[in-house]
Amino acid sequence: MRKKGFTIVEMIVVITVLSVVMTLVIGSFVSLQRQANFQMEYSRMSSKLSLSTDFIEKQIRMIGFDPKGSGAFGIIQGDSQYIYYTYDENEDGAYDDSLYSIRLQNDSLYFYEGKNRSLIIAGVDSFRLTYYGERDSLLATPVAEIDTTTMSGSRIVRKISYYIVINKTYMGKPIKIKTNSDVVIKNMGG
Repeated sequence: MRKKGFTIVEMIVVITVLSVVMTLVIGSFVSLQRQANFQMEYSRMSSKLSLSTDFIEKQIRMIGFDPKGSGAFGIIQGDSQYIYYTYDENEDGAYDDSLYSIRLQNDSLYFYEGKNRSLIIAGVDSFRLTYYGERDSLLATPVAEIDTTTMSGSRIVRKISYYIVINKTYMGKPIKIKTNSDVVIKNMGG
């Protein structure tokens, strides 16, 4: 007569099958969690880059803002990796030593207001500025519009194009995000 219950062999088979199923389920969960974390990091980097481009575009649009028509505001010097510029922040027509710049240093993009430095975005792999004049003619760099001794000059730059590439390795996978934009300098014609 056989007793009710499971034999040891049946128990081992059930435990083995459950172990294999649990390993597959946990492995899938871990893989999905890693993928979700990677996507969250990608989204975070994209958001930071988007905020950075909004800031840069606002600054470029303000270059040369001169409501009094003094001619003292514009690009002091611009190259492919940096731009120094002025605008009349307090709208009085007088140059108040308000020098601004956007510069790539090492792998970070910074905004300078005078000597005060603020990080725009870190992890920059590539940053490039390109300057255009009338009818989208490409201008050679360095570009200089304002003579710093007389604080006067002629405005030749009408549009600035830029691109930024950021790279990061996250959880062993590379993340590469690029952005580029053409920005018309609203205060200098064009």
